[in-house]
Amino acid sequence: MPKIDITKSYQTCYGQKVRLISDQGSEEYPIIGYINHETIPTVWTADGRYYKGKHKTEHDLVPLPQTIQTLPYRRFVRKCDEGYYVAIAVQDPSHTNQIKHVEAICGFIQWLDTEWITTSFELLPSSN
Repeated sequence: MPKIDITKSYQTCYGQKVRLISDQGSEEYPIIGYINHETIPTVWTADGRYYKGKHKTEHDLVPLPQTIQTLPYRRFVRKCDEGYYVAIAVQDPSHTNQIKHVEAICGFIQWLDTEWITTSFELLPSSN
């Protein structure tokens, strides 16, 4: 596991909120913080383990997922030359001719979205 950086956000592996306050604890457990609204601080190893050793616990630290937002897009359906239908997304609402261009594509069927939309999702940390 990588070393915990207290300037970044973490949670327990069970999704409980964690507020880290220091990385200056003991040599074995240098990370100090609070789980949820506890009034007694919890300590972790430098790599975020609740217990020093190989087994994992529900109190081990994991990075908070990062929230990502897509660029604006609209989806449409077209029929391919092979006879099947496909949904395609287009981006860049600033290009005023894009809608007319898409509608002129051979096989255009209909728009799936009536407005430009964005999507937010949580990017989970990699396990590498």
